[in-house]
Amino acid sequence: MAWKSVRDFFAAVEKRGDLKVIEGVDWNVELGAIVELMAERKGPLPLFDKIKDYPPGYRVAGNLYQTFERFCIALGVPEGTTKLELLRKFRGLDFNKLIKPIEVKTGPVMANVRTGKDVNLLEFPIPKWHEKDGGRYMATGHVVVTKDPDSGWINGGVQRCMVQNENTLSIYFVGGKHGRIIMSKYFSRGQRCPVVLVFSPEPMLYMSAVMSVPQEVSEFDFAGKLRGEPIEVIAGEITGLPFPADAEIVIEGELIPREEDKKLEGPFGEWLGYYGGKEYVETVSVKAIYYRNDPILVGSPPLKPSLWLFAGFPVPITCGPPTWDALEAAGVRGVKGVWYLEAGGERLIPVVSIKQDHPGHAKQAAMIVAGCHGSAYLSRIIIVVDDDIDPTNTDEVLWAVATRCDLNAIDIIKGTWSSRADTLLTPERFESGDLTTPKLILDACRPFHWKDKFPVVNAIGDELRKKTMEKWGKQLGLIERAI
Repeated sequence: MAWKSVRDFFAAVEKRGDLKVIEGVDWNVELGAIVELMAERKGPLPLFDKIKDYPPGYRVAGNLYQTFERFCIALGVPEGTTKLELLRKFRGLDFNKLIKPIEVKTGPVMANVRTGKDVNLLEFPIPKWHEKDGGRYMATGHVVVTKDPDSGWINGGVQRCMVQNENTLSIYFVGGKHGRIIMSKYFSRGQRCPVVLVFSPEPMLYMSAVMSVPQEVSEFDFAGKLRGEPIEVIAGEITGLPFPADAEIVIEGELIPREEDKKLEGPFGEWLGYYGGKEYVETVSVKAIYYRNDPILVGSPPLKPSLWLFAGFPVPITCGPPTWDALEAAGVRGVKGVWYLEAGGERLIPVVSIKQDHPGHAKQAAMIVAGCHGSAYLSRIIIVVDDDIDPTNTDEVLWAVATRCDLNAIDIIKGTWSSRADTLLTPERFESGDLTTPKLILDACRPFHWKDKFPVVNAIGDELRKKTMEKWGKQLGLIERAI
């Protein structure tokens, strides 16, 4: 399913009765509080209008893809698809067979143009999402577009942006991410880095920017593959960078080194469920703003992991597919599933289900997870379970940890990839630039050398399960579990 714009997705959600318009809310904390309360209750998609201090039609939305039902609508997958089935759709993708965007002259996003002295970011009802945030964060459900000065590769990522004043944003790039690598190339040459910020893109482009797309692969091309058709883009007059013709709001500008424009960013309610600290970061000098009539600013503010789950999605598409692919590419046999415990949100607690067939099999899988691109960044606890455990079921995973993990043989790997968002990064290590973290490996599989003598699980067998489901499943409304 290719949604031309985020508005088309909204229309489909509204048709299902899963969208709620809310009027008269204050942009200062109250809007964010409602988003969080609705997330707690898995409520409908909130679309805010007539926001305090702003005219009707300047709207904000949140929780777009939080529920599994809305996520399936965004992807156009049939009802009844399981979480692991959906995750498998993002596996083994051929990055050599992509669909490049088509350049057009204009589109709905060019309905309103602000340049020079007319630029005013505060024209939009940008929320202060969390009570202790350091400011108003415009960029939480967006795509940051940059271009590699050497290869011409167009990159799209998601880096948060805090409003500093009418024409300046501060932007936080994590070390090791593609956007920072590109930006640093310009700065090393004494140049400012051209940048475009795309707000409220259609679902596939946003998902592409969140996922772990290989270096030198453009998220615009990858989104075209996911859509099955190209994205229509406009080349910015100031930067030459592409942006979707059907986006809600687009900014053109340039990234300025922190040494030239020293501004504090933060704190901000992070995806780990805690507030991050303050730091001097790079800024975006805004040169032009384009926006649709009655624009919608989409937000995806991080909440506690139990609410926000996987970067705002109910399925870990950012890390799950590349981690699963890396395991099989490294020759790890019998991988039945890859997931992340919801309690830890995206990245923190990866879980791998395997069918053991040799000594050291579980440890082999854990070591690949610890070092592969999908899970290397800030993963804290790596759990490997047997193939009878559903990795998407937290209760089953913790049961396996409690009954199969030999706590006398726990492994800890030190010095792995982290960032300033790490809650256990001491002030001393942060100041010294030691942005690393340890990883705990939990082998929650039956010990291989005596697994055949391990106590038998007191659950119905596969044959009895099948017979019972065939006879009673439909009548009793039972749903077969699929791993």
